[in-house]
Amino acid sequence: MFHYATNQKDHPVGIRVLPSFAATGEKDDTDYAVLKNKVEKQGKEVALIAVGPLLPMAMKVAEEIEKTEGKEITVINPRFVSGIDEELLEDLISGHKAVITMEDGELLGGYGQNIASFYGDKDMKVINHGISRRFHTEFTPEQLLAEHGMSVEKLVAEVKNLL
Repeated sequence: MFHYATNQKDHPVGIRVLPSFAATGEKDDTDYAVLKNKVEKQGKEVALIAVGPLLPMAMKVAEEIEKTEGKEITVINPRFVSGIDEELLEDLISGHKAVITMEDGELLGGYGQNIASFYGDKDMKVINHGISRRFHTEFTPEQLLAEHGMSVEKLVAEVKNLL
């Protein structure tokens, strides 16, 4: 991303530096000039869109659903939060009835609300998870995420309810 940001001259680029990085173990060959999401796991009925460091949690949720329910759900790594991959979101309409977004940033005005807006006039249930707009003190990241519906246990229960 840094290489792309410093070599292209078409538009400004912001790079969000995370406190920790979600590693997939795969070489990153992303063409950052194209706003495309990556489907990490293809499934049906429910799609989890997990921003940044929440991708490993989403993958664990998918594993647990497969183990306990025998169903595969979709897990998407958006890679970009400055825009949406409309083609992929359109493709989800056939075969999916719900999309759950997960972001470790502020919910209000965040990436998930852009996804909800895209599906506003379509028959797709969208559930957004993000952090509330207030000053949080004395917490661990895991506690703060869980308070806002983002733990493996809470998300598994939510997905099971949607299935």
